[in-house]
Amino acid sequence: NTLISAMNANADPRLPIIATLRRSQTVYTGVTPGRGSGSTIDFGINNWHSRVTSPIVFATFAEAKALEAEARFILNGGNLSSTGSTQAAYDAYLAIAQSNMTRLGVLAADITKYQTRANVAVTPSKLTLSLILAEKYKAMFLIGDIWNDIRRYDYTQLTLPEQHNIELKGLWIQRFRYPVSEQTRNSEVTKQNFRAPTDMMWAFK
Repeated sequence: NTLISAMNANADPRLPIIATLRRSQTVYTGVTPGRGSGSTIDFGINNWHSRVTSPIVFATFAEAKALEAEARFILNGGNLSSTGSTQAAYDAYLAIAQSNMTRLGVLAADITKYQTRANVAVTPSKLTLSLILAEKYKAMFLIGDIWNDIRRYDYTQLTLPEQHNIELKGLWIQRFRYPVSEQTRNSEVTKQNFRAPTDMMWAFK
């Protein structure tokens, strides 16, 4: 639901490409985190990521532009709470969605329409790190590496699900534990590096 809601907010033309509405449904709604129900969509064989010809993605140009936009934003003195950056950072930001949409087959006119929406087409002086990360999040649908960004910025972009991590007292998971095989075969190293799953690996705010 986090992804679908973000796309609904900007009338994202990628929605009908990555998801299919269920019969008689007219509004795209994802599963409410913590409930496991409430969705009006399916990710089926007719969607872009499920087609036989869909490649296995390791890195994309959209991800590269997202990395560039973030780097330029930070090099210009930006942080998670600041606003405004350079034209180069802004151009890289716009290229995230443009590249991803082109790859998914979105029509050029629809890409232009999306990028002229008020809450997408901000000016360089209104650019934020949150906007960059939000576009990267959408462009990296089903690419697990986006979790590194989400936890690196302490899940700033996400709303806590219902019944969130009860065993961890509602805290976010920051790292995985070593697999049992590693704990038994390489126990000295795993003991030296063991941390609680809620201990942050890094932080940038």
